[in-house]
Amino acid sequence: MKIKVIGTGPLARAYQEAAEKRAGWSLAREGERPDRVLLCGPEAVPIEQVSKWAAETGGVLCATAIAWPENAVEQLAKLVNEGKGKALRPECFWPHVAGVKEALAGRWLGKVGAVNLTRKEPFSPTDFRDALSRCGLTEASVILSLLGQPERIFCTVADLEEQGEQVSLTLQMCGGAVVNIQAVQGGTTAPYFQYEYAGEYGLADYDSRQGAIRLNGEGALMEEWTQEVCVRAVEAALSSADDNGMLDLLRLQKAARRSIAHRQVVEWKGVEL
Repeated sequence: MKIKVIGTGPLARAYQEAAEKRAGWSLAREGERPDRVLLCGPEAVPIEQVSKWAAETGGVLCATAIAWPENAVEQLAKLVNEGKGKALRPECFWPHVAGVKEALAGRWLGKVGAVNLTRKEPFSPTDFRDALSRCGLTEASVILSLLGQPERIFCTVADLEEQGEQVSLTLQMCGGAVVNIQAVQGGTTAPYFQYEYAGEYGLADYDSRQGAIRLNGEGALMEEWTQEVCVRAVEAALSSADDNGMLDLLRLQKAARRSIAHRQVVEWKGVEL
């Protein structure tokens, strides 16, 4: 399978490396027609270009943490409904996510009543300030994979200037759980992430500040984008009988923007694409 990787961040680099090492994969060279295009962000690609790739290839796989412009969401949803776009969700294969999934499946937690997630990241080298996409959507993707669709959402954003940008996203899930996601980009404290799942049988929690986080020489958070994680995410997307959750992720972006704009709770079913 020839793939074309679009993006400038760690995820894009990880997929480029995976394509060079994975048996049966290769990077499409200049002028070659790729079988699939992987959009890895963090910046969104103009929808006209996405449509062109979708028409000329087997389709596009879009990483979760891309905040699509509002005027592009409906067009992207159209491509997805035509079978030319799916979500690429490597974050759902991180080891700590797999641990929570196992705890839920094993009834160690029972019915989850409350989930609190926090992700803190530095500003990107280009000062791309968008905590919703860089942090919040990553965690929201994990929640959707573990607990299903929400019934309602409420989202607020605060620009704390030198302290960073903060997005607070609250999801009331169909199963009854309440999820609070706090995403912070920038500021003076070191990057970290933590999560806490509270259920009737116990608590599953994790804090990367306990020693499992890795930073590069410049203090930037280094996620575990291993070859195994990358490959499993692509295989899951390609084998999915549907859009692999792409429409849900687009709907969440639209609902979050609407909630921020009007400072009100948004009904999930009331958000049309």
